Amino acid sequence: MRSFTRKHMERRSLHDEIEASYSVFEWDGGVLLQIDSYGSDTRGMLGKKSQTIQFD
Repeated sequence: MRSFTRKHMERRSLHDEIEASYSVFEWDGGVLLQIDSYGSDTRGMLGKKSQTIQFD
């Protein structure tokens, strides 16, 4: 993630609940937090990783 800025949303909606997991690991002399989401229960391939975001 290069930057993290606040954005005003014109249209708001609440997303469905999903499953997620996190990992903490060392990388290149630092520590990363990784969050993985697995999509909704209606997703075609249940359990398949949907998105990943990493924070250092």
